[in-house]
Amino acid sequence: MKKCWNCGTPYPGFAYEEEAEIFNPGSFVAENAESETIESIRPCELEEMDFCKKLFAYNLLLNGELTLSFCDCRKCTDALSELLAFIMETEPESELVKDEIKKIDRSEFRFDTSIFRTG
Repeated sequence: MKKCWNCGTPYPGFAYEEEAEIFNPGSFVAENAESETIESIRPCELEEMDFCKKLFAYNLLLNGELTLSFCDCRKCTDALSELLAFIMETEPESELVKDEIKKIDRSEFRFDTSIFRTG
């Protein structure tokens, strides 16, 4: 089968087909790039910080350099309720929010607050 000398793509219109490996730079970068994990912080940790540390943490959160995570404590549960209520445009005490909270696996859940950043 005739193939392009540059990319290896088979020319269309031949009777049989054979698989050709095509180099995709996007997949090469994704497979070989070092994975960078973004740290997370919980609302209960934010509450214990002094003003300057909170200010710095909020800046990191809004820039997408830090994510929010939640544990099972009361402060994190309340914060998660308020966040879901804000997104769902309802009240934190609504049954809809309570049902959503039950579905969330908090050990895996991370929220990127940079989606609220404008401009």
